[in-house]
Amino acid sequence: MDAMPTLKHLVQQSRGRISVMVCGELSIANVKAVIAYSNATEVHAGLGTTVTSPMKFRNHKIEMGTLANSEYQHSVVTESSVRELRFAIDSL
Repeated sequence: MDAMPTLKHLVQQSRGRISVMVCGELSIANVKAVIAYSNATEVHAGLGTTVTSPMKFRNHKIEMGTLANSEYQHSVVTESSVRELRFAIDSL
């Protein structure tokens, strides 16, 4: 959160003429503090969770990605994590 003073300054400097969207390392745990400090009105949070593919056949002799077994995983955003983030924001 090294950029908090800069973020606050940008929000103040914009004076509502443009929106400053908060992003980067933003999570359910820190979103309230970031918004309260900066007075930002828009956020972008990466709420993705890596889950294992239900695929049954796996050829372990061939790697399709740069990380081992990464082709057997994908990222999802759950409705509950979005609701939790929304609740944190709305409670300000």
